[in-house]
Amino acid sequence: MLRPSLLCLLSAVSASALTWLATRPATSTSPSSSRTAPTSLSASSPHNPSPSSRPSAAASSSGTSSSARPSTPPDAAAIPDLIRQILATSDPLEQSEAFSALLHQLTPENAAAAWQALSSHQGTDAARFTDLFAHQWGTIDGPGALKALASSKNRDSASARYQVMSGWASRDPDAALAHLDAASKATAHDPDPSNQNRRQLALLKAGIADGMARSNPDAATRWIASLDEKERGPLLASLASRQMDRGFASASAWADSISDPALRSAALASVAHRFASESPESAAAWAASTATKPGGQQAVGAVAREWTARDPEKAVAWISSLPEGPARQEAWEDAMRSWTRNDPEASSQHLQSMPPGPSRDAAVSSLSRTIARNDPTAAIAWANTIADPAARSESLLRTAQLWNSVDPPAASQWAASNLPPDLQQRFASEPIRQKNPANRPFKNLPNSPRPQKRR
Repeated sequence: MLRPSLLCLLSAVSASALTWLATRPATSTSPSSSRTAPTSLSASSPHNPSPSSRPSAAASSSGTSSSARPSTPPDAAAIPDLIRQILATSDPLEQSEAFSALLHQLTPENAAAAWQALSSHQGTDAARFTDLFAHQWGTIDGPGALKALASSKNRDSASARYQVMSGWASRDPDAALAHLDAASKATAHDPDPSNQNRRQLALLKAGIADGMARSNPDAATRWIASLDEKERGPLLASLASRQMDRGFASASAWADSISDPALRSAALASVAHRFASESPESAAAWAASTATKPGGQQAVGAVAREWTARDPEKAVAWISSLPEGPARQEAWEDAMRSWTRNDPEASSQHLQSMPPGPSRDAAVSSLSRTIARNDPTAAIAWANTIADPAARSESLLRTAQLWNSVDPPAASQWAASNLPPDLQQRFASEPIRQKNPANRPFKNLPNSPRPQKRR
């Protein structure tokens, strides 16, 4: 049985939840509504009602007597006992309802005590409530939550900071972004050999992206577009995942509405990846229809990569049915990378049967780069079979650079003997460019071509 204090909280939150559900603004997820979202980052939007528009957990209701509701939220001293009672509740539904009630009673004054009490418990029930608590804490007191967590030794504090920023940004993105800006400036000239400050800033940005994705996807997209290109990928993937939670139609319309070419390509690829993980055949049909549109070939590649990891035979059949062109080459490149990681023998055997042409060149180049760190001899041999001279030279260069990352003396010696002067210069000066490099052992690839020197 729940104790009276918990029953009191449950009564209060039940009335509050019913009132809020009846009065909250409607949230539209249609493509048109996403295009007409306010340009301001303000939290007061149809997706994110302002704090004043939501009733408190102690809001009055005709179905709840005044004696059953606390007139004020519990103070910090009472919180630890409430947490203990909630975690001791055996019925999972009652436990979740009681915890929800407690979240509605959080204030800047009692939240830190609640976090301390919750994080001191190591059980599975406490662990599953931690992220939800941190997110709610961020909505009511982002600055105070981050200050309290900065000194926390709890193993979940990093995840909690992410959730705090998500909650804060979903309620007040302007303030959350201002905090991020201040933190960036404060650490800009602070040498940090461990990169701890950089990791903390990345965590804050990821949380902000998630929170803004919940409340105002258009504003989140504009903010991500303002960041350095190297930072966009994971943040955009998080935003795309939130859009897919609202349905594929909403997600694809959002990606189509992005005007920045690089951002649009990345968004389409992120949507395609998630769609393919849920329904590869449907994702393939959609990606094929967008292949000739701006950024469409990245969507094709993402579907090919995801589907090949699940069912190489069907994925390869689909890729082979695509018309020759950039999208098909992108598909082969992404598919071969995925396939080689999972089954290098099968992928290399398939290459033996592919006719010469741009598609085979793209597939061979991808396989060569994927195995370069673990089997450079076979990687170089494969790259030398590429028919197009320019594509062959580029593949040899990239393969040698990846080889150089694990065995500089051997790679440098090979490059000095086999690459022309212009490629030798690029070999020494250009950074490695590789999508999600793998470091698994690749041995005994069947029927690998024999190594040869090519200047």
